[in-house]
Amino acid sequence: MESSEIMVDQSDVQVSQPKPIETSSPVEEDHSPEKLNNYVTLYIHINKESLDFINKNGFRAKDNQMGTKGPELEQIFSQTGKDMGFRVDRTKCIFAYPRKPDEVRLSLFNPGKQVLFEVQVDPKDCIVADGAFVTEAGADITGLEGIKGARSWAKSYWETAKPLSQYLSEHHTGEEQDLDDFEFPEVLIPTDIPVDRIKMVEDYKYVSWNEKHYD
Repeated sequence: MESSEIMVDQSDVQVSQPKPIETSSPVEEDHSPEKLNNYVTLYIHINKESLDFINKNGFRAKDNQMGTKGPELEQIFSQTGKDMGFRVDRTKCIFAYPRKPDEVRLSLFNPGKQVLFEVQVDPKDCIVADGAFVTEAGADITGLEGIKGARSWAKSYWETAKPLSQYLSEHHTGEEQDLDDFEFPEVLIPTDIPVDRIKMVEDYKYVSWNEKHYD
């Protein structure tokens, strides 16, 4: 996911307080059949002009641009996560959807400019958080609440984050009745995804969540 900059009106946010989640440090990739059987499918969209680069290099955490798009905001999120015991940094990871974009309420997918990839990842290395908190923090940091408000949203972001394996076991669908799902679930992947674990979704027909449910 190239950005978490979504516009969403989130009024009442109920925040739980699970223990901080630690992920394993990057290790040498194991591509054995046994290892691949443990992988799960996630989805990443990219701009079409990046297609050749991704097909050649795969997805790399070092190509993350989040720190340059909103450096002050991302510094707040990074420091807050570190203070709470997290080892995942939003500026040093790859972003993905846990489902196809049409199954996410607040998808950022642009079918005219972007293409969708399926990627295979080890769930133990990943966490899922609600990108809607980032939007709220971005609004506060330039508004009356300022940095204090942004830090509060950052704390909520990390407090409600959960391991990808736990999120998947909860079988979220993004439907209206799925009240426990995140508004904008984003998966943070701290390790690179090589080209042998990515595949472009051919002829993907995107219909936004709102179109599917309200048109």
